[in-house]
Amino acid sequence: MLADSQAWTVGDLQTLPDDGGWLRYEIIDGELFVTRAPHIRHQDAASRLNIFLGIWSQATQLGSVFQTPGVVFSPTDAVISDVVWISRDRLAKGLDNAGHLTVAPELIVEILSPAIATNSVTKTSSFNCILGSGFRNTGLSVGSGKLSLFIAKQTRD
Repeated sequence: MLADSQAWTVGDLQTLPDDGGWLRYEIIDGELFVTRAPHIRHQDAASRLNIFLGIWSQATQLGSVFQTPGVVFSPTDAVISDVVWISRDRLAKGLDNAGHLTVAPELIVEILSPAIATNSVTKTSSFNCILGSGFRNTGLSVGSGKLSLFIAKQTRD
């Protein structure tokens, strides 16, 4: 493993053991964040939005929607967002061999749900990373204290 003073990179993730999909590994500003799979209600909210955007994407043929894709902003900034939408043109030029997005999608959705403190710190850090990568928060918040939905929309290429 790396010393605490060294920044984690996307390449370092290859050295971690396969946990069978129970954990999420994200690197934000060179710091490794590890979280458990989200609660089923969290996943339900993401699935519903994914279905809605998927139907619209299929009807318009403008792009594609993905649930929990890896988005690599830089070697030291890589997140797993809940839902993303990306145009066909951008997707054609922004996918690595491992299936991660290497260009910013037009839309990123992060769902915040009540969780242990570590999870909320990770989501906050992830959202700040997204905002620092050329996105803006549209200010949409939906929920009754159980889930909050924040949408970041790309502001630049």
